[in-house]
Formats: sequence, C-alpha cells, structure tokens
Amino acid sequence: MDRALELDESYGHGSIHTFMISYEMSRAGAAGDPAARPANISNAPIGLAKGTDASPLVALAEAVTIQKQDVKEFESLLTGHWLSILMPIRTSAAEYR
Repeated sequence: MDRALELDESYGHGSIHTFMISYEMSRAGAAGDPAARPANISNAPIGLAKGTDASPLVALAEAVTIQKQDVKEFESLLTGHWLSILMPIRTSAAEYR
C-alpha cells in the first residue's frame, strides 16, 4: 500500500489514504504510535475527495477514537466541524441532479 501511495496518492479521490487510516492501527512492524500514524494522514483524503466523501472521517473515528475511547473526538469527527465542511458541498451537488 505504501507503494500505491507513491505511485498515485490521489487514486480514487484519496481512497488509498482512507484505507491506510484503518490499516495503520493494525500494521505490524511499523514505527511509532499506531494512533498517531492515521492522524497524520487524515487530512489528505478529505482534501483529495474535495469534501465529498465522509469515509475518511468515519475510518478515523472507528480506528483511532474508539481505541482511545475518546468520545468527544469521535462525536466531533462524525457530527461537528467536519460535517459542516461536507454538507454545503453535498447540498450544492444535489441541486444539479
């Protein structure tokens, strides 16, 4: 997966990054704190998807905040600041259907 990121990190509008958020939590032999690695890449898929995909936020909430048992961060990811970024984009896209 690291090689896939090297070849085309924007593939699937950031879907490789989204996968990596979940994968990093169980990745054997990787250096550093497993909970810190996904947090370092979480903004990449949001930017690559141009705010139209909530799956990076869900992956981060499931992979990191549940393990850390951080209820405030979990709720923030799924309902707070990030949702306000996604909603206007989704609303405007629905107008053209």
